[in-house]
Amino acid sequence: MHRAKEKYMVGVNTIKIGYYADSIPNFYYSMLFAATALLTMKDKQPKTHKETLNAFGKELVLNDDFSGDIAKYFSQAETLRDKVDYDAFNGITENMANKKMKQCEEFLKEANRIFEKNHVKDCIIEL
Repeated sequence: MHRAKEKYMVGVNTIKIGYYADSIPNFYYSMLFAATALLTMKDKQPKTHKETLNAFGKELVLNDDFSGDIAKYFSQAETLRDKVDYDAFNGITENMANKKMKQCEEFLKEANRIFEKNHVKDCIIEL
């Protein structure tokens, strides 16, 4: 989770200097690292991004541990990250970057809630 916080902070700072498109991959990786930490708590260690998304859905969302509405931000961030990484004319605006930042915050707070619920205090981060 500390790596998730690091990527989140890099994304926030990237917005501050006006590189909106470059914030998107950082928010995506923040959510990816948080999802990976949650899956590790359940003894799951997927090897790819797709495997992580799938395992996250099966292990945490389908059993109602993690909010399905907030979980959608993760898959949406992956799609947007692909667009940013591979499309030079991606059209990411300040508003879009700020929206993704807020979604990332919600995702990390929800991850914190799950860790607290499971008494895994060393994974809880402050935003």
